[in-house]
Amino acid sequence: MGKGAGVARSRGIKRWLRRDRGATAAEAALVLPVILMVLFGIIDFGRLVNAQIVVSQAAREGARAEAVGADAGVRANDAAQNMGPVDTNVLESCGDEPDPEDHAHVVVTFEFHFVTPVVALAKLAADTVTLDGHGVMPCRG
Repeated sequence: MGKGAGVARSRGIKRWLRRDRGATAAEAALVLPVILMVLFGIIDFGRLVNAQIVVSQAAREGARAEAVGADAGVRANDAAQNMGPVDTNVLESCGDEPDPEDHAHVVVTFEFHFVTPVVALAKLAADTVTLDGHGVMPCRG
């Protein structure tokens, strides 16, 4: 193969690349919104799972505090401090003279807000989700 064949081939490749430049931009414009939706979904879903874990832990901490006679609301808010204030409801309390079968039951509720526009774009759900955590501990006498 001579020198002229290599030059002709490189010109053909350059022409082919130039022709595909517009197709590449069109493909990127079609694929980019889908990739961003998936990325935003991953971010918000990860935050939602983390918030549910923290709410469940706050409920267990509140139930533990209630079982030993401390304030369940304060302890639950301390456990969920990185999320903000949570609503704490004591469903069952130990009282002054608990029986061995008695237990403390605490429910912690938190309003989770999405930060990415995936929910608004997809119209899948509301902008907020209510997360509940339940904690049950045996009473100590």
